Amino acid sequence: MAEAYPSPADTMAGYEDVFHPLDAVERELDGSISPPRAGTRKVNKRRLNKSSEDYPEPTDLALAVGELSPDDLLIIPEVLFSVQTYEYCGFTSAVAGRLWDLYQKNKDEFPEFDNSDHRNYFLSFAFAFIDEVPEPSAFQDQDWNGALQTMGFDSRTQDAIMLEEFTDLRCTESANYWAKDTVDIRLGGLEEVKRVSWERAQHADRRMQRAECEERPSVVSRIPGMAIETAKDAKQNAPGSTLLWKGLAQHRTAGLFTPGNIVQDFRAIVSNPPSDFSLSGSYYWAVDKEIAMRYIKWASKKMVIGECVLLRLEVANNLIEPLQAPVLQYPSNLWKQHIYSCRRQHVPKELRYLLSKTLLIGHIGTGTTAIANLRDWRDIDVRHTLRRKSDNGIATQYVFSGLDGLDFLIEHCSGSLAMYRSGDQEL
Repeated sequence: MAEAYPSPADTMAGYEDVFHPLDAVERELDGSISPPRAGTRKVNKRRLNKSSEDYPEPTDLALAVGELSPDDLLIIPEVLFSVQTYEYCGFTSAVAGRLWDLYQKNKDEFPEFDNSDHRNYFLSFAFAFIDEVPEPSAFQDQDWNGALQTMGFDSRTQDAIMLEEFTDLRCTESANYWAKDTVDIRLGGLEEVKRVSWERAQHADRRMQRAECEERPSVVSRIPGMAIETAKDAKQNAPGSTLLWKGLAQHRTAGLFTPGNIVQDFRAIVSNPPSDFSLSGSYYWAVDKEIAMRYIKWASKKMVIGECVLLRLEVANNLIEPLQAPVLQYPSNLWKQHIYSCRRQHVPKELRYLLSKTLLIGHIGTGTTAIANLRDWRDIDVRHTLRRKSDNGIATQYVFSGLDGLDFLIEHCSGSLAMYRSGDQEL
């Protein structure tokens, strides 16, 4: 169910609260959240995003927040757009205060905005602050740590971004990219808590209005799709088709499906440049499920709260073959030239025919900021390829390019996209 946001004028009536006022009362009474203090609440992590039907009877309740272990306890902002939210997103208290001062100082000059504009406005100060920091070299961890510290991130956030087991994935984009990504997915997790709380309150209100009826109301706050364990049983390729995979934070699939689980808009998962093989928004999918699962695992480490999902796209081979997709593989000159050109966002005339292809198939690059800073494409070597952990082979991606790629997905793949849910504990 899409959230029915009120007009900007209504936001002063408590709408920016993460927990709906009615739901907050219920949750405080059952001990799953604490009363607000200094702009934050303590919450029971295990029951944070439960819908109203998921909540047990009072006799079965878990421990109240005052009795929880640190592993089950989270501290989250009381208000969605606040100085506490900047801290929650990973900034030190000093930098969060600076960002909030900028937000407050400029808010009156900003025209009336809807909720999505408000989100972008709130993030714009954080992103501008991040962009003031020069990009570190791809393979220099010391430089990355220094850059993240200069961006104002606290030590726990730096550690999550710099986890050694994900170095190869981290180097597929720049430090600034992953810094913004971390802030975005953390805010997205908080928005999901807010969405569920407000739906719970609306659900409870409807239930009270129908108290005389015995029929149980339908459950809300469900992500379309199946549990991620179900995906483990899927064959890598069904007969006559190719399976492609993508792992990402749940909030980034907003708009992808209708409430009835029908694909609504593939543009919800577009990848914007700079990227490996395109200069415009395109649609990247991993051939190897393990690559998508590793992205999920890393994203889960960077989150405070939230959920990741695994997307599985099935494409019939008889639809792929007529596209005559170029196959770009390391160590060919064509792969080196094209990834070098796309990462620098300037493709020479002799390679521009690749940009007009509906589909490109090729090896995934890493160390991409290093690639962009090389003096010559011939300096690209094996360090710049993303490897599978299972066999050390180079990972492959399918890229549906631009508008033609989007048209192909809409026409041929709208009925063959599945989404699998996963929580942090399941990973």
